[in-house]
Amino acid sequence: MDETANLRRGMYPEAENALKPYLLEASLTFTAGLDGITRQVCMGFLAYYVLLTIILFGTLSWFIINVSVLKRKVTVVSKTGMSLIVSSLVLGCLCFVFLFIPVGSLTFAWAFKIEDSANVVNALLVLVSLHYNIV
Repeated sequence: MDETANLRRGMYPEAENALKPYLLEASLTFTAGLDGITRQVCMGFLAYYVLLTIILFGTLSWFIINVSVLKRKVTVVSKTGMSLIVSSLVLGCLCFVFLFIPVGSLTFAWAFKIEDSANVVNALLVLVSLHYNIV
């Protein structure tokens, strides 16, 4: 059977005629909602990313508190130690900004079916590619 016919058959129940002008495009892709299973999976991924973000911030705050407590006890903190502290804090913040925010916004937009969010999410996903250049 023709691949385009299969694509049409899968699109019509969900998109009706909204995608009809694009059926002849070679690059057309369509992801079916699968009766809400896709949204449930996105909700699960969103909860997972929120949990990871909480763990990341908890680890960073625990690190900062321990360093500040130990800094008061020890009279001298070497320059190398301070640069390691600053480096780990910057890397944690970069990880959050360049990875957690874009992927979290993508799963949020998918899970809650936010209209007209494609441009914003695509712009945020550009940050993921920038992460590898900066770090």
